[in-house]
Amino acid sequence: MFTSQSLGTGLGALTAGSSAWGRMEDLKNDGWEDLLVTQNHVLENVEAIDRFSHYLETPLLALNHNGRFERAEYRFATKAGSYLSAI
Repeated sequence: MFTSQSLGTGLGALTAGSSAWGRMEDLKNDGWEDLLVTQNHVLENVEAIDRFSHYLETPLLALNHNGRFERAEYRFATKAGSYLSAI
């Protein structure tokens, strides 16, 4: 049985209207899995169809605070193999 928990955890509000690929990992090493999502729309021409949607979207870092996700400020290094740094 599946029950969606996206609204109760805060992910519903953070990801509404986005298409994405993500990975859950404990980035803060606190026992709670955080979420790092690289986002882009599935349609390359979505901007021609819907002016409010974008093919390339800003990546999302959602930190898990005791079961509730919150958007984090972040910066990504540009060199391959570099790691993400949450501010």
